[in-house]
Amino acid sequence: MARCCASRVRALHARIAETLESKFAEIAERQPELLARHCTEAGLVEKAVRLWGKAGQRSLERSALIEAVEQLTRALGQTEALPATPALRRERRSSFRSHS
Repeated sequence: MARCCASRVRALHARIAETLESKFAEIAERQPELLARHCTEAGLVEKAVRLWGKAGQRSLERSALIEAVEQLTRALGQTEALPATPALRRERRSSFRSHS
């Protein structure tokens, strides 16, 4: 039963994200964090990563550092759900080297 409900919730978030993009594009463009949240909940990981990153960059531009950290952290957290492709493994290795 819980799987059924979770599946329905994911589908609902996907519909909300689709509606935001198609009927309220200006809101989705101005508030990428809103669309990112629904994409995250819908399991649309790649799109969510891109949108959280965009939201984080916008927050940085406004010097909203706490928001930026939260949004960029969410983007990074979402990448953990992506399949480990050779390009992604290389990117993660180079990221770790630059922080050491």
